[in-house]
Amino acid sequence: MKIEISFEYEMKNSYVLRDLKNGDWEIAVAKGASTVQKQFEILCLYEFLELHSERRVPDPEKTLAFVRRWGPLNNERIDRVPFTEIEIVLRSMLKWSEELSPKNLKQVQSLFRTGIASKYFENNLQISLASNRKSVRPVLRPVNLQTAILLAGLIRGRQDYVRCHLHELLGEPRDQNCPIGCWARKKGRPGRSKRVWGEDKCRAYFNRNKVERGWE
Repeated sequence: MKIEISFEYEMKNSYVLRDLKNGDWEIAVAKGASTVQKQFEILCLYEFLELHSERRVPDPEKTLAFVRRWGPLNNERIDRVPFTEIEIVLRSMLKWSEELSPKNLKQVQSLFRTGIASKYFENNLQISLASNRKSVRPVLRPVNLQTAILLAGLIRGRQDYVRCHLHELLGEPRDQNCPIGCWARKKGRPGRSKRVWGEDKCRAYFNRNKVERGWE
């Protein structure tokens, strides 16, 4: 059964990074920023994980790029602390979802009821039903971005996106305009092997340079 995550929200369209010295920083709404409508996508999960791919504490500039794209995690101050804490919880949830079996189901249920995960879902999630002529499916409606990210990690895992093929070849982004992590949505039939490009520019770059670089 497919479970849908539905989260539409408002966010400011401009943020700035403030250096608080001594290694601390925060991200604040820029002066004169207006409000825009945003809709959660599974891609947000991958870009969030990318913040912690190189280091445990997220890089300030990468975090700023994430917030500008997706908005703040919640209503609290935007700094490294909530990002690091949510990442730790998310990694645990990914592990649970990958190892889920009848043998440890009770343990997982216990962790949700009394463990660290419980505070992130209690009073932060509504459940409704959506239907068509053929089926009925549950719809999970989180109240903030951090809950949406955790739900995506728990329910969808790592199955929807792969890195852009050009990023894999270069070992780095094509340029500074590439999205965080260069993740791209897989298309086509499940299990079908094919190159995935983050943007048309990535495919064009590959075609221009494949002979010189020996890419196949």
